[in-house]
Amino acid sequence: MENKEIVEIKESKTNETEQSKAPLKSGDVKVWRRIIILALGLVGIYIAAFLAELIVLIFTKDEDTISNLGNIIAYVMLFIAMVCMLIPHFPECLSSFKGWKPYVFGLAGFVAITSFDRIYLLIVNLFYQMPVGNNETAVRSVITQFPVLSIIVLGILGPACEELAYRSGAFNLIRRWNKVAAYIIVSVVFGLIHFRPTADTWISELLIQPVYIFSGVTFCFLYDKFGFASSFAAHTTNNLYAVGSQIILNLIEKYV
Repeated sequence: MENKEIVEIKESKTNETEQSKAPLKSGDVKVWRRIIILALGLVGIYIAAFLAELIVLIFTKDEDTISNLGNIIAYVMLFIAMVCMLIPHFPECLSSFKGWKPYVFGLAGFVAITSFDRIYLLIVNLFYQMPVGNNETAVRSVITQFPVLSIIVLGILGPACEELAYRSGAFNLIRRWNKVAAYIIVSVVFGLIHFRPTADTWISELLIQPVYIFSGVTFCFLYDKFGFASSFAAHTTNNLYAVGSQIILNLIEKYV
């Protein structure tokens, strides 16, 4: 009996040691932190953009520079704020990037999004000539004026902020109530944040929504099945591809 008790005590201590060494799980992030991160993504980005544009306005009166540089600074501010909220969870965040799975499934997600984008737009253009969307026009303007900063901010920091806000924040919170609702709500919201209609472009803005919604569903699936690192990898790859392609097109147009 005494030997059995000694063995049980040793096993208990071993389990405690292993648990103490184990990285934090995504569920360990406090709900209030997720809510704040979501609020930063939904509202904070607009406040940050407003403040950033006021700062840029001190140095220039050029409207394009104010808007483009303001957007870049806003995302940097938002990223810093979100990182500060996750300081206690850095071990967890870093551990989620270990191994090959996040990158392989992230790449697969990027391929799925790109394929859907090409096929869907090809079909739509058979019936309606799609102009460039307002969101895409704004992004191209930023890339043209600040190509290097665009790689860092639009390619990496932007996706990080959106994944933290909409997947780690919104999707995680709604999933506690209903997983199907989480997929639908977060994907639709992800589409709406890229919806910028005007009197002349509202039809094309509506027609482009399925592309953003499909992207949102894909990112949610990757986050749900494989974790934050996987959805972030897919989102970053997608944005870096878009930014890089636009930079190359700009160079060709300028020098060829």
